[in-house]
Amino acid sequence: MKICLLSTDRLLFSDKEFENALTCLHFGVSDKKGILKLKKRSVAAESLGSRMALIRLCGDEDFGNIERTENGKPYFSKSDAPFFSLSHTKGIAAAALCDRSDGLVGIDIEVINTDRNLSNIAKRFFDTDELDRYQKCGSPESFYSIWTEKEARVKLFGQNLSDELSKEKSKKESLYFYKYMVNISGTQAILCIASEQEQKEIIFINSEDFEIYGLQNRA
Repeated sequence: MKICLLSTDRLLFSDKEFENALTCLHFGVSDKKGILKLKKRSVAAESLGSRMALIRLCGDEDFGNIERTENGKPYFSKSDAPFFSLSHTKGIAAAALCDRSDGLVGIDIEVINTDRNLSNIAKRFFDTDELDRYQKCGSPESFYSIWTEKEARVKLFGQNLSDELSKEKSKKESLYFYKYMVNISGTQAILCIASEQEQKEIIFINSEDFEIYGLQNRA
């Protein structure tokens, strides 16, 4: 499995430059239209950045256009193409690329925000096991470690977050989770990768601007 992280601050350029960068993407018209529909420029830049990260992972390979399932899960149009997943948070875009033999993949990255009432959010949305894990530590890092698990699981299966939030532990599918602390210019984020199968190796590409630390897997 390969992961690419990009800082998206440099993508906050003029409308013309943004359109030119978008034109260079080769993932199909519908995917480009989806980015253009995003009204907030910073979010559009992050979405564009996730595609640029995916291009880095694909290299010279052409896996076709980005299509979507009925639930909105993106996939490459070519039948033999690898699986991938995209995510972005404030100023950071991420992409994961996984061989078909290694199963589906889901990725989520979240900037650690200490201004939110994380305890109340945890009580509302975490199941009993997750809430117990969070309360044992109570740190923002532990909250986002659990939250990104939920998001990564959603992206792997192409489900709705509301459905995931309503699940109890006994109803959840068993997955492998790989978690990292990401630091860029003082901004910290939690990265979580969900995989159907145990990964022998996870390679980070183009991560020279980031400090990346592996976290203990508590799933």
